[in-house]
Amino acid sequence: MASHAVARVVVIAAVAAVLLAASASCTAQSLFTEDGPFSRSLFADVIARDVGDIVTIVVFEDARASSRTSKTTDKGLEGGVGGGTGLLSFIPAAGLELEAGSKGAETIAQSGSLTATVTARITERLGNGFLRIEGTRRVIVNGEVQELIVSGVIRERDISPDNTIPSTLVADAEIRFAGHPEFKKSDNLLSAIWNGLVGLIQWIF
Repeated sequence: MASHAVARVVVIAAVAAVLLAASASCTAQSLFTEDGPFSRSLFADVIARDVGDIVTIVVFEDARASSRTSKTTDKGLEGGVGGGTGLLSFIPAAGLELEAGSKGAETIAQSGSLTATVTARITERLGNGFLRIEGTRRVIVNGEVQELIVSGVIRERDISPDNTIPSTLVADAEIRFAGHPEFKKSDNLLSAIWNGLVGLIQWIF
């Protein structure tokens, strides 16, 4: 019985040795390697920096413009008629003087403000910490499509820990806001009429 127990221990030890040798020869990629899915610290804020990462643009734009034009016009007319002589001496001398003038001034002032947020994606790394971003926000309100489109270049260091950045820090910023009615596929005629009217207005102005 003792010999069987010893043999069993020897077999178990041999199997354990083989398993240890096999595990040592196997290679496995760690989840925490530099390029692994957990390469960034689990306790650190993950700042958007790579292509495809998301950053929120806080849009706050205030635009004001004014122009003033003035115009002055003066016109005058003078004339005279001498007195009559002889049988026409009863006609007195007469004179005529007309003046007309106009002055006008026109002031045109325009102002507008836009406050919104739009989520954008990093589309390109430009080097030196610069990132190109682009994002679109599309909302339908009462059948009207409203689109906010933001694009430009940002600096990685300007991105806050919660992955937001104000629009005032976006270089080469292009911010477009547009709205137009949404037509169903069955409303092709209405859509054509609307597009025609929009085109006519743009051509006139």
